[in-house]
Amino acid sequence: MTSRSTASIKLIDCLNNLPPESSGYLIFNYSLPDRRHNLKLYIGVVNGRVVYSDIERFSIKKLFEIIRRYTIQTHYPGISSVMDKVLEDALITKPLDKILQLIQLAVIDESQLRRALRHQILSDIDFCLFRSGIGEFVPDTYLSACLPIKGFLVETVIENSSLRIKSWEAIKSQISLEDVLTLKQEFVSPKLLPLGQRDLIVDLIRNRTKVGNIAARIAKDDLDVCYMLVEMIKEDIISIPRKIVKSAKPLPPPIRPILAIDSSDSMLSRLYAFIDEMGYPCMRCNDIDLAIEVLRRQQPALILIELNMLGFGESSIVHAIKENPGLVDVPVAIMVDEGRKVSRMTARLNNYHEVQKPETSSGLSGAKFKEQISGILASTSNRLDYN
Repeated sequence: MTSRSTASIKLIDCLNNLPPESSGYLIFNYSLPDRRHNLKLYIGVVNGRVVYSDIERFSIKKLFEIIRRYTIQTHYPGISSVMDKVLEDALITKPLDKILQLIQLAVIDESQLRRALRHQILSDIDFCLFRSGIGEFVPDTYLSACLPIKGFLVETVIENSSLRIKSWEAIKSQISLEDVLTLKQEFVSPKLLPLGQRDLIVDLIRNRTKVGNIAARIAKDDLDVCYMLVEMIKEDIISIPRKIVKSAKPLPPPIRPILAIDSSDSMLSRLYAFIDEMGYPCMRCNDIDLAIEVLRRQQPALILIELNMLGFGESSIVHAIKENPGLVDVPVAIMVDEGRKVSRMTARLNNYHEVQKPETSSGLSGAKFKEQISGILASTSNRLDYN
């Protein structure tokens, strides 16, 4: 497909007909029965892989919006302000350099960027994969210089979207993104909602927030959130009232992130997986100076740090915490190998805990580690103080 076709064609066929190893935009024009105007979807392709999707062409402003939608730590004001500064920095002109700056400042990492783009692409394509419209492929090499990640194979995107469409069909009679929910039980089982998000989701339901807005507030995929809420409906914890009652109550604040500090990238990936399973946003640092800089601009829910990364003197994490009144009561979980103890310097902290360093990504060690972290967090408020 190298030119505009006037014949009606389904989006799935447009994707299958993309030129191999091509770079540019698949522009798909389609209409809905209840809309007077045509809709347009831009699907960005680099070297034959899908990297972007939206109702407009790629821009760094639009990319930042996608990152904020699907990366929960960016909802925290301290991190959001850093993103604003990077976006507005006139000295950083190239989109790739702005993204690399976010990665350098530990706002996001490449895996989180890739996940956000994947959610965005699937969310858009779910909606019109089997719809008919007018398709056009426009060669463009700009995108190839904008993103530090490989895209997604076209066949994988089609396969995943096809499965998701079936999932949407299975629950569409039970819930929609426009529904407003009513809380019927105050207690929600940890099996249904992860600890880190339980209070926030319950508060959003109390405030009669629409399902789609709940998904955006917790930075999760719409489909995943709908399935989670359907399970709560089945357990008679929530219901969908016939009449929507608007509420003027202010929305609850976002969840504070956990800051994980370790010299090993593989360990940081493991920690991220554990923390994500618990429902908390996670920021990762493999450098003491970067971690100290992160702590200067925001207050995490928990500092999770490997013993050897504590540092010494004025360049230490302990010093950074003692010097910042907003961090004094933040819990610090120090990861130690079995048989090791923390130093006397650590005793200067108001709220520190020793936890066993996880050695595997699954099994007893991982479960025990999450249990230790949950215990610390359960005794500490994980909400922002805006006062």
